[in-house]
Amino acid sequence: MIYSLRTTRTDKWQSLIHASEHIAFACESKECDRLQYATSTSTALEQIRSLKEIFGPALDPVQDFEAYAVRQLLKSLEAVLSRR
Repeated sequence: MIYSLRTTRTDKWQSLIHASEHIAFACESKECDRLQYATSTSTALEQIRSLKEIFGPALDPVQDFEAYAVRQLLKSLEAVLSRR
């Protein structure tokens, strides 16, 4: 059972790394035009929403504070990016 918990944790953190790379590549160029910027913002929001499913609302900050902190950050980023 310890192994399965460790696998779940690894998958959660691997998903976070994958999403950050996906967001970074959405608008690689320093001269990102308006369309690319809009697309990269949309990509970021999609990734954030997917991560919010992985780092779900049932997280207990006492048992998994790091994951809870990630969820809070994701909620804030989603709110800011949705206002554009």
